[in-house]
Amino acid sequence: MELLFRFALIGMIGFAVDASSFMLIMQAMSAQTVVEINTARILAFIIAMLVTWLGNRYYTFSDAEKSSAINQLSKHCLAACGAFVLNFICFQLVLLTTGVLALAFLVGIGVGFICNFAMSKKRVFI
Repeated sequence: MELLFRFALIGMIGFAVDASSFMLIMQAMSAQTVVEINTARILAFIIAMLVTWLGNRYYTFSDAEKSSAINQLSKHCLAACGAFVLNFICFQLVLLTTGVLALAFLVGIGVGFICNFAMSKKRVFI
């Protein structure tokens, strides 16, 4: 249970980094076009992914063997991208079936969290 709590804490920090980075990059770029907005979104996602990898490597899974940082980071990136895809699919399905944006957001986040935790525990930080 402590592992799940630690993972959730790092996830919340990652979410805050993601959101604040996105807003800062948007302002710095004076982003207005779809390309600029998507560029800001991708950059913010990458920054947050690095923060969560560091947090999970040195805090959540601190007892796990420290394999090659590059190897572990690449596995973390794949897990995060996979979790994002599932998050987005669930978000769209719930939004299309219920029309409730907040519910769709929460379901997407929940599914992404579970997927990311499972992959991190079984494949990334081993």
